[in-house]
Amino acid sequence: MKLITIIFTLSIVLFILGFIIADNYQNKDDKIITFSENVCEKVLGCPEGTQFVGSEISDVYHKCSCSSALRIKNENIVCFIDEESAIEQGYRSSKVC
Repeated sequence: MKLITIIFTLSIVLFILGFIIADNYQNKDDKIITFSENVCEKVLGCPEGTQFVGSEISDVYHKCSCSSALRIKNENIVCFIDEESAIEQGYRSSKVC
């Protein structure tokens, strides 16, 4: 009888834990989808159409969704519509993104 009670309790705990984990994965996915859309405009403050960003104190440009791009201070952000614009201004592509 004790074994059945233990198995039943474990199954309920695992069932609830499964819902908690599934909900966390769903929330992460929602954030990623929201985050990947218009990151340059919404998060980095660049004009619409911006695809890449660089820093005034560096010669490297990044995709807006790159983790390195998100570490650039707001006052140093340089926005680029395309890679050609960045290259023309003396920037090189990031090795990270």
